[in-house]
Amino acid sequence: MRPLSTLAVCLGLIAPLVPSVGRATDEPKPSKPDASQGKTTPPSKAATPTPVLVFSAEAEALAMTLVRQHLPELAQVLEPLKTTNPPEYRKAITELAAESKSLADLRTRNPARSDLALDAWKARTRVELIAAQLANAPSPERESQLRGAIEARIDVDIRRHKFEADQTEAAVVKAREHLARVEANRDRARDALKQLETNRDAKIEARYRALLPKKVPPTAKKPAPTSSLNTSPMPTQVPALSDNAVSAPSPRLQIEGKSR
Repeated sequence: MRPLSTLAVCLGLIAPLVPSVGRATDEPKPSKPDASQGKTTPPSKAATPTPVLVFSAEAEALAMTLVRQHLPELAQVLEPLKTTNPPEYRKAITELAAESKSLADLRTRNPARSDLALDAWKARTRVELIAAQLANAPSPERESQLRGAIEARIDVDIRRHKFEADQTEAAVVKAREHLARVEANRDRARDALKQLETNRDAKIEARYRALLPKKVPPTAKKPAPTSSLNTSPMPTQVPALSDNAVSAPSPRLQIEGKSR
């Protein structure tokens, strides 16, 4: 069960009457260190602590603006408390001012979540207010009001959890889409690298072949030239000379005889 808020104490509550479903601006808290692993899970990025304020005119204006706009019945309780119990009034104002600032900061980041947080704050505070009134003046009517307030508070809490579940599912879808893009980029990078390696090997092969000495292609042997002269074998027998051929002097001998 959740400890009593300062506002609940100011309203006269002695003990919380309903199970805690969290403050209106509750966010996930950092997990405790794991003794077995020695690690600490980091807090969620959406975690925003409730600002700590001191009582001042500005804080009082913030608190009363929040109360008058969203829970007028609470203003009717706080105004008399300002004179009857100033210390508790200042504590309640400080808590309400911090709540108002948290809601305003949340609205700038996520308006939808801010609306649910405001509804949760109103439901929680209304339960505390009715419970305080019931403790001071019990009546069947107030008991019925308290039951209705508790149911409304639980309904708001269910809405908040559904909203967070939807946000988580949407984040998972986006994460899976991003993962698919990363995997596709990886596959394209692998294909590009493979193509680059293939081109590189082809270039290296071509460069290597260009550096090799060129081989002279073998020439066909030409057939030996054939003579046009008659190559028939010489006759083994010399033909016999006639008497005229033997007795007839050669022209050269005739010339030499004349010269003499």
